[in-house]
Amino acid sequence: MDPKTNAPTGDYVLSFGELLEKAENSPLELQNSRLQLTSEQRTDISKLNEFRGDLEHVKPRTWSLAVGGLPRMGANVARAFAALLPSFSHQLELEEIAQVETAVAMFEQLGLKHPSSPPAP
Repeated sequence: MDPKTNAPTGDYVLSFGELLEKAENSPLELQNSRLQLTSEQRTDISKLNEFRGDLEHVKPRTWSLAVGGLPRMGANVARAFAALLPSFSHQLELEEIAQVETAVAMFEQLGLKHPSSPPAP
């Protein structure tokens, strides 16, 4: 941990968008590099987070959920997660790292097996 880092002063947790922005704009711990996403990856990750919000916090708009592109979105999330993994893998057991790597590879394969076009930003 960086000795210059200040301890939290409250119990506020950044929103997903703020955390994603922070990962893209600040060097990651132990990597000294930023998360680099393509515009497609950023759009997919944001859309998947929107889906999560709609499922977690049900809004009475419709009885359906558009799921087109989920394999591509999952693959893009997996790629971003794999890029972030080195910044916290030291906190995981070797078996957990292997499980994560297997899951990332599965999402990558699903994205290749079921390609789709990204939505317009």
